[in-house]
Amino acid sequence: MQVPYLQEAQELTILIVDDDADMRNYLSICVNQIPGCTVLEAFNVPSAVTFARIASPDLVISDCGVPRMNGLAICDAFKQDLSLSHIPIFLIGNVGANDHPDAHEFVLKPFNATIIRNLVTQLGVGLSA
Repeated sequence: MQVPYLQEAQELTILIVDDDADMRNYLSICVNQIPGCTVLEAFNVPSAVTFARIASPDLVISDCGVPRMNGLAICDAFKQDLSLSHIPIFLIGNVGANDHPDAHEFVLKPFNATIIRNLVTQLGVGLSA
């Protein structure tokens, strides 16, 4: 998948949203191994929306099971906010979790680091090496 406005990007800022600190850390490690990526972390959807308004990430990777609004609600929250509606969202969930029509990708658990890195790399076509 290629998102046109990212094709000339030199760096990507990626916001990872998960209430599980170990999973946030794992995803951060996966993404930080890609040259040109900067990672921000949030533990729930309200904090993710706040961080996104401040930092304008290029991508959000969110678990579907975060508290105080689930990962599916992050799609709705971002879609309704004109300053955030352009940001692609990758959702991660268990078998049986519902995909969301506004999510750009849905990754089933369990997954490995290569899947996440490949999706991020495909999104950031012009990442600096």
